[in-house]
Amino acid sequence: MAESSSAAAHRIYFRLQRAAQALKKRADEALSTDGELTTAQAAVLMIIRQNGPVSQREVARILQHNESAMTAMVQRLLALGHVERRRSLHDVRRWELSVTLAGQAALLRATSAFSEVNHALESALVHEELATLARLLDSIIEMGTGR
Repeated sequence: MAESSSAAAHRIYFRLQRAAQALKKRADEALSTDGELTTAQAAVLMIIRQNGPVSQREVARILQHNESAMTAMVQRLLALGHVERRRSLHDVRRWELSVTLAGQAALLRATSAFSEVNHALESALVHEELATLARLLDSIIEMGTGR
């Protein structure tokens, strides 16, 4: 009997979940030496830095999180002094987030932790496999977001 090539037969969803969890755990462990940021907080800071000033709603949309979860995350980052919130110059109803100098410094430290995780991936896979994996993951992300 031929082996099935379906996603279910290969338990693709399960394997993606396990891989994501393993990488998140490894990144959290690398970040914990500094103890300042979690991977989720670092992701939010990166999005704000890349797109800022940006609304909380936009950050939630980019990361595909619900707005209530993003509110709690932004509150923690505000309390840590890593982001600041200001009224938009174009729409007084809108609050815009920017990364502070302290947030930029925290991101710089987090970058080395993420570099450790990427180095581990580079040690486990050859260049062609990394390129293929990146392409496949992009396809899955597009499928999941409906783009």
